[in-house]
Amino acid sequence: MIQVDVFWSFAMGAQFAASAPKGIKYSNSMFVNKYFVFTVCFLSMIFAPSGIYLLWQHCGWETMWHYSKDMHGIWPCLFAHTNISLGVLGYVLAYKCIKGNQELLAHTLWVGAYTCMFAILSFGYDRFLYAGDANDWQNNVSYPLVDFFQSQVFYTLLVMSVFVLPPIYYAITIWPSEFGISSESKWQTINHAVYSFAKFTALGSAIYLGVFYSDNALGTWGLDRLVAFLVGQLAITFLTVAPMVLIKVTKQRKKVQ
Repeated sequence: MIQVDVFWSFAMGAQFAASAPKGIKYSNSMFVNKYFVFTVCFLSMIFAPSGIYLLWQHCGWETMWHYSKDMHGIWPCLFAHTNISLGVLGYVLAYKCIKGNQELLAHTLWVGAYTCMFAILSFGYDRFLYAGDANDWQNNVSYPLVDFFQSQVFYTLLVMSVFVLPPIYYAITIWPSEFGISSESKWQTINHAVYSFAKFTALGSAIYLGVFYSDNALGTWGLDRLVAFLVGQLAITFLTVAPMVLIKVTKQRKKVQ
């Protein structure tokens, strides 16, 4: 969805850089290294095309039912651009954190971006899990949420995950140990990621309860959306942190790229 892909691309760019702290420290250029090339290739050859496909094929769902294919052509152009440029921005900021010996801050960047992404998806779960089309949405046709898992959008997402997820998991499980990583460093990173997710979850919950739920500022916003947010945060924490357990602890190797 265009509303979440801006955060997702930033998160992936930051996470790619954060997964290669020693490799980046050994590099002499922000852009002339395999980690940046990998990031740009992934964003431009896999992630951006997948977003454009969804925008064209399932325009209503991809825009959370705000637009249809009669949108001005500038919007798909901007969407394709941000799916790459914001990923590069995430990489650059995380790279600078690592060069400044703030490796844990680099991990905080992608955790925060993923929290924003899943906050939009979970607080708007009725739009995200809507099984109908744009006409159904406009005419207030209701569908059980479980129907989404039999929709064309869901099957499309399953196919796309085959191309999107392996490169991400490759980077976050293989790169950290390329130049050696101790068990202490590995678990310090994992614990920091989990703690950061917990902090952002608490902050998001407090904002929802204090601003949106208490004043009912956006209409019918009940506790069900807060529950969806908490479930979403647990899901993204598991999906992004659990693979880090597979990082292989190795002795430090001195190697200059």
